[in-house]
Amino acid sequence: MKRGDVFFTIALLSEVIIIMLSIFCWVYKAYREDKKAMEKTKERLGAAMCGNLRHMSGLPIERGVLVEVYYGPDRIVFKNDWQEIIVMRDKITHIDLVIPSNGSKAIYRGGRYAKFSSIAPDLVISYTSGGMNKQIKLDTYGGSIGFPKKVVEDFRRTKPPARMTIEL
Repeated sequence: MKRGDVFFTIALLSEVIIIMLSIFCWVYKAYREDKKAMEKTKERLGAAMCGNLRHMSGLPIERGVLVEVYYGPDRIVFKNDWQEIIVMRDKITHIDLVIPSNGSKAIYRGGRYAKFSSIAPDLVISYTSGGMNKQIKLDTYGGSIGFPKKVVEDFRRTKPPARMTIEL
């Protein structure tokens, strides 16, 4: 290999490394700014915890859109860009992690899954509005299961059990 070829290879490799480091720094800076913004919103809303989940159904937002979820003692707020959708805690009847598996569902109850699946669970928030039962379904795929699991556990711990009579 000629001396000029070695110099060219080193220069090219150095440039690629510099570009990769620049991209990494840019992505990391954007991540930190997003995290700071979420913390400010969390504080403004009085939320105990927050996380990003993908909307599946139940909100006036397109399916598949990433929403910020703020879980607090009196409400859950779903934020998408400048839109905030609020569900008051007293309207919420259940919050479950539901795992779709071959057409059947497995429900997270009491600290464990009723049925194991490698598919990411959906966070399902059931509530009443206008005398009707409704649901919001959020996909946890790609995110940490820690946030949705904490939401389910806190809701079960803090929501007083309601007596329910079902007549068939």
